[in-house]
Amino acid sequence: MQTLHQRVDDSRRRGWEFLAIFATYAGGAAAAAFSCAALLGWILGQPLLASIKADLIPMAPSTAVLLLLLGVAICWRARTPLRIRTYWVNVVLGWLVMMTALLLFALSSLDLQWSFEHFGLPITGSIGNAALGHMSPLTAFCFLLAGLSFLASLSRSAIPAWRTLLALGTAGVLLGTCLPFLLAYLYSAPLLYGGPVIPPALNTILAFMLLGLALLALVNRPTALPPQVLERDFKTSFSFALIFIALAAGIVTTGYFYYQRYTQRYRSEVERQLSAIAELKADELMQWREERLGDGSILFKNTLFSTLVRHFFEKSADADAQRQLQTWLDKIQNHYQYDRVFLLDTQGVTRISAPAAALPSAALISRRVPEILRFGQIAFQDFYRNERDQRVYLAILIPVLDEADGGRPLGVLVLNIDPTTYLYPFLQRWPIPSQSAETVLLRRDDNDALFLSETKIQTNAALNLRISLKNNAFPVMQAALGKTGIVEGQDYYGCPALAYVRAIPDSPWFLMARIASAEVYAPLQERLWQMVVLINALLLGAGAGVGVIWRHQRLRFYQEQAETMAALHASEDKYKTLFDSARDAIMTIEPPSWRFTSGNPATLKIFGAKTEDEFIAHGPWDLSPERQPDGRSSIEKAKAMIETALRKGSHFFEWTHRRLTGEEFPAAVLLSRVQSAKKVFLQAAVRDITEQRHALESQARLVTAVEQSPETIMITAPSGKIVYVNPAFEKITGYTRAEAYGQNPRILKSGKHEAAFYRQMWTTLTAGKVWSGHLINKRKDHTLYEEEATISPVFEAAGKIVNYVAVKRDVTHEVALEEQNRQAAKMEAVGQLAGGVAHDFNNMLQIIMGHVEMLLQVLPPEHPLRPDLLEIQNAARRSADLTRQLLAFSRKQAITPIMLDINTAISGSLKMLKRLIGENILLRFTPQPQSGRVFMDPGQVNQILVNLVVNARDAISGTGTISIAAAPRTLLAADCRDKPDFVPPGDYVLLTFHDDGAGMTPEIQAHLFEPFFTTKGIGKGTGLGLATVYGIVKQNHGAITVQSAPQQGTTFTIYLPLANTTDVAKEEQAAERVPTGTETVLVVEDEAPVLNLVQWSLAQLGYTVLTASTAADALHFVEQYTGPIHLLLTDVIMPEQSGKDAAECIQKLRPGIRILYMSGYPADILEQYGHLPADLHVLQKPFSAAALAQQVRATLDTPPV
Repeated sequence: MQTLHQRVDDSRRRGWEFLAIFATYAGGAAAAAFSCAALLGWILGQPLLASIKADLIPMAPSTAVLLLLLGVAICWRARTPLRIRTYWVNVVLGWLVMMTALLLFALSSLDLQWSFEHFGLPITGSIGNAALGHMSPLTAFCFLLAGLSFLASLSRSAIPAWRTLLALGTAGVLLGTCLPFLLAYLYSAPLLYGGPVIPPALNTILAFMLLGLALLALVNRPTALPPQVLERDFKTSFSFALIFIALAAGIVTTGYFYYQRYTQRYRSEVERQLSAIAELKADELMQWREERLGDGSILFKNTLFSTLVRHFFEKSADADAQRQLQTWLDKIQNHYQYDRVFLLDTQGVTRISAPAAALPSAALISRRVPEILRFGQIAFQDFYRNERDQRVYLAILIPVLDEADGGRPLGVLVLNIDPTTYLYPFLQRWPIPSQSAETVLLRRDDNDALFLSETKIQTNAALNLRISLKNNAFPVMQAALGKTGIVEGQDYYGCPALAYVRAIPDSPWFLMARIASAEVYAPLQERLWQMVVLINALLLGAGAGVGVIWRHQRLRFYQEQAETMAALHASEDKYKTLFDSARDAIMTIEPPSWRFTSGNPATLKIFGAKTEDEFIAHGPWDLSPERQPDGRSSIEKAKAMIETALRKGSHFFEWTHRRLTGEEFPAAVLLSRVQSAKKVFLQAAVRDITEQRHALESQARLVTAVEQSPETIMITAPSGKIVYVNPAFEKITGYTRAEAYGQNPRILKSGKHEAAFYRQMWTTLTAGKVWSGHLINKRKDHTLYEEEATISPVFEAAGKIVNYVAVKRDVTHEVALEEQNRQAAKMEAVGQLAGGVAHDFNNMLQIIMGHVEMLLQVLPPEHPLRPDLLEIQNAARRSADLTRQLLAFSRKQAITPIMLDINTAISGSLKMLKRLIGENILLRFTPQPQSGRVFMDPGQVNQILVNLVVNARDAISGTGTISIAAAPRTLLAADCRDKPDFVPPGDYVLLTFHDDGAGMTPEIQAHLFEPFFTTKGIGKGTGLGLATVYGIVKQNHGAITVQSAPQQGTTFTIYLPLANTTDVAKEEQAAERVPTGTETVLVVEDEAPVLNLVQWSLAQLGYTVLTASTAADALHFVEQYTGPIHLLLTDVIMPEQSGKDAAECIQKLRPGIRILYMSGYPADILEQYGHLPADLHVLQKPFSAAALAQQVRATLDTPPV
C-alpha cells in the first residue's frame, strides 16, 4: 500500500509531466500554424499573411514547409512512449530538415538563390536589397540548431546525459540567437535590413522561439530528468516560472520604452544640432553679406575718391593721378582682403586694377555697368564664373558718381571676392566630427536648383551641379522651393540624408545643412545591439537568479544562523582591532569614582604615558589644567559633561587637556554612554585638534584677504551655481550676496559673446585647465563693464573637480582709455590726409581765383563773360570754404577769428551736415533775417555744428527731425541773475538745436559736458564731442544750456556775443580799400602758374616785382641784384630747400628785408615739420588779390626786426 509520501510524489510527477507535454504541443502547433498561414498567403496572393506587416520581409515558402514539418514532428514526439515506427519517422523528418537547411545555407552563403524555394509560386520583388521568397542564412542556421536538438532528444528509453546536454544546449543557442532579432523587431529597428544578407522574417523568429521552448520542455519531461529533480514541489516550480515570466516581461517592456524614448531624444538632438548649425551659418552668411555691402557703402558717394577717379579719367596720362588712384585701390584690396579690385569706365572697360597685373574683369561684370550706373546704387553680384580663369567669384559693384557735377556717372568700382578664401571653407567647416555632414549653398535657377558651393562628394560642383525641382524627394529641392526646417530624403548623390534647409534673407541663396542617414542612425543601431545584449544578459541573470533562489531557499535559515554566529565573533574581533588601531584616544570611565579604567595605544601616545597602568592612575581632571578657557573649574565642568552624557546618551564638546609632561593642548571629546549586561560606563574618544586650530586660523586669514581684495572673487559649484562672492563683486556688479547665491554666472551675461565663446570656456574648465580671457558683462542696472578674468578648477584629493574659482579685474576704464587713444589716432590720420589734400587743392584754387580776378579787372562791366567768370569765382570760393571745413572737422585748421554772418555760416554747412545724418533724418534750418554777426573762427563754428548734429543723430532711432534756429537776443540783468557759469547782460546771437530723439535723464545731464563721458556703447563714442563744443563756446565768451527729458527730445541753446557794429563797419571799410605801393618785392614760388599770378597782381598794385622759382634761384638773384629789395614773399614748402631756410639766408645778405610767407598747407602741419613757428602769420592759399594787397602792405609797414 502506497504511503502518503509516495502519493504526493506521484501527484507531483503527473503535474510536471502534464506541463511539459502541454508546452511541447503548444510550441509545435504554434510553429506549424505560422507556417500554414504563410503558405496560404503565398498561394492566395496575400503576402501580408506571410509577413504580419507590409514593410517587413515575409516568410519564404521553403521556410514555411520546413517549419511545418518540424512542428508536426515535435508534436508527434510528445507522445510517450515512442513506437518503433514513430521513432524512425521522427528521425527521418529531423534529418530531412537539417539536410535541406544545410543545402540552403550553403547556397545563400555563396549568394546563390534556388528557384525551387518558390515551389512554382509567382514570387517577385524585394525589400531593400533582399529578394523575396528565399530563405535567410540565419533561418537555415536556426533550422540546423532545431533539428540537432530534436534528434538529440529522440530516444525510446532514458536519454543519456550527453545527449540531454546537447539537446538543452542547442535549444538554448536557438533561443539566444532568435531573441536579439525578436527584440529588434519589437523595438521597431529590425536587424540586417538594407544589408547584403537576407534578414529572417518576424513570424519566422516567433516560430523558432516557440520551437525552442517546446524543445526545452521536450527534453525536460519527467522521463528524461534525473530522479532528484522530481523531489521539487510542482507548485513551487510553477510559481518560480511565473516570477521569471513576469521579470522577463518587465525587462523587455522597460527596454522597449527606454529604446523608444532614446530614439526620440536622439532624433530630436540630431535635429536640434543640425538646425543650430544651419542657423548659425545662416546668421554668419547674412552678417558677411552686410559687411561686404558695408565695405561698398564706405566708397559709395565718397567725394575724395570720386575726385581721384575723375582726375584719372580726365588725365589718364598723368602718372601722379594714376599713382594716387592705384594706391587707393591697393589699400582697398589689402585692407578689406578682396581678391581683386577693378575700376571700370562707363563702357565697362577695365581702366585700372589692384593688383596692377590682375586679369581684366569678367564679361558679365562689364555688361552690368550700364545697369549699375542707371540705378546709381551698390549692387551685390551673385556667384558667377569668370570666363578667363574659369573660377567662381562674387563681387560688390559700386557706382562712382561725380558729386561735384550733379552725380555724373564716372564708372563702376568692382570689389571681386574669391569664395575659396573664406566663404567655401566657412561652409565646409562642421563644428563636430562627422564623415558625411556638410553645408551647401544653392539658389533657384529656372526649374533647377543650382549649387553655389563645393560638396564633399562631387568635386567642381559650384555652378555646375544642377538638380531638377520636379524631384521633391531631394532635400535640396525643398530648400530651393523655400521650405524651412528639417527634411529627410535622398541626397544629391542618391543616398538617404537628413537635412535642415532655410532661405538666406535679402539674398537668392538657400542653405542646406545635411548629414547622411546612415551616419545619423548608426549610433541607434549600436545602441540597439547594446540593448539586446543587455536585455539578454538581464534575462539570463533573472533566470539564473530565480534558479539560485529556487535551489537554495531551504538552506537559507541554516546559513543565516551560521552567519549570525560568525558575525558575532567577527564583531568582537573587529571592535578589539578598531580599539587598538584607532588614531583617536579611546578610553573608558566607570562610576562612582569616574576614573579611567582603560586606554588604547593612541591614548598613551597623546597623553605621554608609558603604560596603560600609568594612564589609568589619573582622572579626567588630573589631565586638565585647573581652569578651562571659559574660566570654569575643570573638575566642576568635567562632572557637568559626564552628567550630560549620561542623561542624553552622548555629548560632544571641546576641552583643553594637559599631557603628563604639563603641555596643554586643545581637544575634541565625544562622551558616549555604554550599557552592558552588568554595568553602565562611559567611553571617551579624544582627538588632538591643535593642527585643526592652526588650519582654522590660517583659513580665517585667507578669508580676510579674499573679503578685502579689490578684485572680484567668485566660487561656483561644478554645475555653475554661485556659492561665494566677495564684497568687490557686490560693489562692481550691484548684486548683493543674497541675490547672487544660488544663481548661475549667466546673470552677468551681456549678450556680447557668442555661444561658441562660452562653450570653449566650459570645455577648457571641464578638462581641468585654467581659462583666462576678456569678458564683457552686465551689471544689475544693465550697464556694461569689461573685466579680465582667470577661472581655475578646484580638485579634491581623488582628482574630481569640486569647485571653480574666478578672479576678475574690472578693466572698463582701461578699455575706454584705449578706445580714446584709437579715436585720437583716427582723427590724426584724417588730419594728415586732409592737410595733404588741402595743399594741392589750395594751389589749384589759387590759380583759378587769381586768373578770374585778373579777367574781371580787364573786362568791362557789360562784357558778356563777366557773369560766367563771377560763377567760376563763387565756385572757387565755395571750394575753398569746403577745404576749410574739412580741415576744421579734422582739427587741422589754425584758429583765426573773423567777422561771420551766422546765417551764412550755417547755410554753407548744411550740405555737409545732411551727409553726416543720412536720409532718414530731416535737417531743418530756420534763421531770422539779420540774425547778426559774430567774431569767431569759421572752423570752430563748423565744429559746433558737426558735434551737435551728430549727437542729435545718434539720439534718434529710425526717422526724426533736427531743427536749427538762429536769432538775435538781448539779455537783461534779470535774465542772467542766479545763473552760474552764464554770460553777462548784453547783445547775443541765439543758436538753438532741437531733436526729437530719446532725450536724457537729469543724472546724464549732470555729466553731459565732462570729457570722455558718453552713454553710447563700447567703441561707439569717445565722449569728446560735447566737451569740445563747451570749450569752444567758453573760449568765445558764450554760454550753452540744455533742456531734455526721457522720450521728449533734447534742445541745446548757445549764446554767442554779437560783434561790435563799429568793428564791423571798420572791417567793411578796410575790405573796400585795396592798398598799393611802389616798393620792390621778390616772389619765390615753385608753382609757375601761381608765381605768374602773384607777379601780375603785385605789378597791378604798383610794386616792382622780381621772381624766382626755387630757393637757390632766389639766393643767386639776391647776390647778383644791386637794387633795393623791400619784401621777400616766399612759399614755405618747396623742393630742395624750404622757404624758411631761404628767408634766413636772404636776411643775412639783406638785413632789414621784410618776410611774408604763403602756403597751401595748414599752419599745424607747418609747425609739426618744423617749417614755421605756430605764432607766425602765413598768407593761406587760396587768397584774393585784395587779401594779397592788404597783407603785403601790412608787412611792408611793419618796422624791420
